[in-house]
Amino acid sequence: MFYKLIQDQVDFFNENGYLLTPNIFTENECDVFQSYVRRHANQDFAAIVDLDRYEELLRQDEREKTEQLCKEVQETVAYARNILKRCPYSIDYRTAVEQRNCGFKYTIPV
Repeated sequence: MFYKLIQDQVDFFNENGYLLTPNIFTENECDVFQSYVRRHANQDFAAIVDLDRYEELLRQDEREKTEQLCKEVQETVAYARNILKRCPYSIDYRTAVEQRNCGFKYTIPV
C-alpha cells in the first residue's frame, strides 16, 4: 500500500525540499528497523545511508569485516528492501532511527 500525498504536502515539499510524514510504518516495524540500523552505527551514530545496498552498508560499517558481519549486513539489507517495498519515497535513515513516533523524512523522486 502506498501513502498518497495531499496537495498541502506536495506544496510543502516544493517549498522546503523535504516532507515529514508520520506513521508510515507500524511501531513494531520501526523497532525492528531501528535494531537493524543500530548494529551498524558507529559510536557517534554517524549517518548511515543506503541500507538496502549490501556493498554500501558493508563499507559504512566500521567493524572488522568478518563472516558474522557479512551475515548481519545481508540480514539488514533484506529487511530494508522488504520494508521499503511499500514506500515510494527515499528515506533519510538517520531520521528514521531517531523518530520514536515513526515519522520519517522523505525526499520525493521527481
